Amino acid sequence: MSSNGHLRVFLAEDNQADVYLVEMALQEHGLQFTLTATLDGEEAIRRMGSFSDKDCPDIALLDQNLPRVNGEQVMEMIRQHEHCKTIPIVIMSSTESRRELEMVERFGATFFRKASNLNEFMELGALVKHLCSNGNGKAH
Repeated sequence: MSSNGHLRVFLAEDNQADVYLVEMALQEHGLQFTLTATLDGEEAIRRMGSFSDKDCPDIALLDQNLPRVNGEQVMEMIRQHEHCKTIPIVIMSSTESRRELEMVERFGATFFRKASNLNEFMELGALVKHLCSNGNGKAH
């Protein structure tokens, strides 16, 4: 988190409605943030690869089912990134398969089920707040 408490949030999500819901969820929980959003996995990998130790995001929110390159490949790239490998990752999906849960565990990520209920989706903001204020952020 930057020195002024402002979160740098990286979001890879191809559904514009979900991008809007993510922004709402963060605002709902009083978070001050800058959102860097990408619409597919290829773009997510390219953008993540350009981050240095000074501008690495505080958290990455990834849709599992991204076009071009899936969330698993994006997570793998983040965990290999010299500066961003320790940031919290939240994988977001509307399904909760055994494979997804195993993948989340393998990468030390957190799973968030995309709810069809607006109130449940808003809990994403609480999760982000918890992960970023609980000492789970990247090491400096």
